[in-house]
Amino acid sequence: MTNDEEHLVAMDIPINERDTQYPLPMQGSYVDDDDMGFYKYKTFKDKHELISLLKLASVKKYQRFKPVKNSKDVYCVRCVDPADVIGPYIHQRFLNGKGPSTKEIRNITQDEIGCKISYWKSWKASEIAKAIIRGTPAHSYTVLDAYNYMLRTVNEGSKTSLKIDDKERFKYFFVSYRSWIRGFVHMRKVLAVDRTFLRGLYEEVLLSVVAQDTKNHIFHVSFCVVDKECDASYEYFFEKLLDIVPNTTELCIIFYRHPSIRKMVSKIYSEAHHGCCTRHLAENARNEFHCMDFLGHFYHATKAYRRDVFNDHFEEIRYINAEIADYLENVGFHKWSRAYFPGNRSTIIIAVVGTTATVVPTTAAVVGQLETVVPATDCWKPAVVCIQILKNFGFYISEREFPITALFDAISRRWSEIFHEWRMSYVNLTTIFVPSAENKIMTNKNLGNKLLVHRIDEDMFTITWESGVSMVDPRRKTCSCRESDLDKIPYSHAMAALRSKFGDEYGNMIYEYSSSYYKVESYVLAYVDPIFPVPAEEFWNAPPEILPRRVPPPEKKTKWGRKQMKRVPGVAAEISKKNFKNCSLCRRFGHKKTTCPTKRDGDVGTSRGIGS
Repeated sequence: MTNDEEHLVAMDIPINERDTQYPLPMQGSYVDDDDMGFYKYKTFKDKHELISLLKLASVKKYQRFKPVKNSKDVYCVRCVDPADVIGPYIHQRFLNGKGPSTKEIRNITQDEIGCKISYWKSWKASEIAKAIIRGTPAHSYTVLDAYNYMLRTVNEGSKTSLKIDDKERFKYFFVSYRSWIRGFVHMRKVLAVDRTFLRGLYEEVLLSVVAQDTKNHIFHVSFCVVDKECDASYEYFFEKLLDIVPNTTELCIIFYRHPSIRKMVSKIYSEAHHGCCTRHLAENARNEFHCMDFLGHFYHATKAYRRDVFNDHFEEIRYINAEIADYLENVGFHKWSRAYFPGNRSTIIIAVVGTTATVVPTTAAVVGQLETVVPATDCWKPAVVCIQILKNFGFYISEREFPITALFDAISRRWSEIFHEWRMSYVNLTTIFVPSAENKIMTNKNLGNKLLVHRIDEDMFTITWESGVSMVDPRRKTCSCRESDLDKIPYSHAMAALRSKFGDEYGNMIYEYSSSYYKVESYVLAYVDPIFPVPAEEFWNAPPEILPRRVPPPEKKTKWGRKQMKRVPGVAAEISKKNFKNCSLCRRFGHKKTTCPTKRDGDVGTSRGIGS
């Protein structure tokens, strides 16, 4: 029995409710043992144990109770919501990730507790469990100022900024960890900008900027949660980013064609080179003109180093569909083509951080489509890049519905693990460059050994190959084919020139004529700084002037009907299966041999694509 007087509740019982109450005397009263754990003279550790067992028994017996009178000798209860019992019972299942679905909660309740609940009660129990683990969305905004202080404290050197509007409500929250800031120094100065919509109660937008390392891994630079996507939010985002990434001519920024991004990037990063996301561009063209036969030539054109190669693929696009060619031409070759781009886009040709987060429910389908439409060969890297992005960002799907503090806790925890994993994978390597660069050097060396070299002067060479003649200047690290210029690693033409200049010792000089970006040391230094998670709220030691400060959440956007959780199909959506009909003549997708554009009058195609 319990004799806990700390939780005594003095409450008058209405007369009309006396018949519906069930007093449970705590001493001397008889209660049948009905497999619920209650029997005569049962002793409880404290009143909390009694309440927990009583609530659990109420769920099993389909009886819902609520305490209405609490004294030393009597504990009176009446009906309550079973979700209040089921939520704490299953909250441990939400510690890692999204947790069980409403259907799974109903099965758990039936199997483990032995009762059936409705879908509504199951959903409500899941919300209670999430609130126990992660807190409520409103509370996360309330403590955001103190959370901001603790984030900067445990990750000294990080850049954060919290802005409120005229009504003292939340507006923007910018975060860039010290590890990201120091690691970006060892990355190529190419950034991809995108956004994704959060699924929380207040429907915020998550803006992001990423770079890319030598293994095509995504490297975060900053995040920013804003109330909505507009000119003001992007201006704030890029102004804070300017403190981390300076505005120089070496910088290249890739983004999808949102007018606010284009406007603010041109305003704040006026010296940098600007380009558009080629995957967004390709999907827009495919959806607008209902044609996907051009995709292979389009992606080859985007990756072409020389303009003559680009022109050959673009003419094929014009032959397939002249409207698509005009559309791409109006966008501007310098916005999406490597051959015409004034800066160096590197291998980052797509800005799909936000897109990835929205299409991950169909990740397998997207990856399959990319691998099917165009093979991920050395001459075509977008499939490799996009597949890697999809794999890296799959964990953001469930986190999109987290409260804002829980969201950044998940981000820091996940990237802390990734930094450690990628750092330890290369820390013991004995090679000078990372394995992918070493393999490329070996391949280029073998190709360069087969080329004919003519030395013009001390630093000028002509290289004869199957498609023409190239001019190589090792002193300036340039080649007329432009591959060595842009990749910052000697191509086969440059390898042949280095072999002619340095003889048998040219193997050691290759690293001198390559970018330090490929060094194992640079890769490890990029991930050497750990990311520390913010401790639990009860362990915060913020100053007294910050702890009581409360930030009201943004105004809630109330909409009719049930909240939509699945993405509306649109740009970058899953390609319908009907578009993947394989033509037996040209082996392309999207049409049959009877409608093949390459079929000539009088030709009859066979299953092997050979005319009879």
